[in-house]
Amino acid sequence: MKIAHINTENQLLGWYDSSIHKNIPTPNIKVTNKQWQDSITNNCNKINKDGTPEIFDFRIDADIKSSLVNEINTKIKTHFGNLIDEGFQYKEYWITSKQKQQDDLHKRISGVEMLGLEVGKYKCYKYINNKKSDNKEIFPFSLEELKNIYKVGSVFIDKTLQEEEDILIMIRKLSIEKLENFKI
Repeated sequence: MKIAHINTENQLLGWYDSSIHKNIPTPNIKVTNKQWQDSITNNCNKINKDGTPEIFDFRIDADIKSSLVNEINTKIKTHFGNLIDEGFQYKEYWITSKQKQQDDLHKRISGVEMLGLEVGKYKCYKYINNKKSDNKEIFPFSLEELKNIYKVGSVFIDKTLQEEEDILIMIRKLSIEKLENFKI
C-alpha cells in the first residue's frame, strides 16, 4: 500500500510503501496505487483526505501578488524602455532617444557652442508622411534647433518615465485577480 507523508495543509512531503518501509512518518494518508500513480504522473504536490492528488499553489497571497507584480513590472519596464529607445518626431525628423543618442546630442551642442558655430550636424532619420526612413542621415541643424531637439527628447524621456512609474504604482494596488488578468 502506498502512503503519502503530508503536513497539516496536506502538502505532499514524501511517498512510502508499507511493504518496504517500517517507520512511516505522520501525518499521512493511505492512497490507492492509481492515486499514487496519478500523483507521480501529474507531479502533484497535495494529497486530499480522500487520497486524491492535486496540484496546489501553497504560496501565501503576499507571495503570489509579489511574484505577479514583479512579472508585470518587467514587462512594463521593457515596454517603456522600448518606447524611449524608439524615439520621437521632431518636425520632419525622427530622433532616437536612447541614452547614448541623448549624450551624443548634448556633446554636439557643447561642441557647436564652444566653436562658436551657428549650425551643427546631427545624424537622425527623415520622417515624412508618418514614415521613418530606413537609414539615418546627417542633417544640418541650427544651434537653436539642436537645443530644441535635446529639450524635446528630455521632456519625452521624463514624461515616458513618469507614465511608467505611475503605472507601476497603480499595479501594486491591484488585487491578485486583476494582476492575473493584466495585459500590456
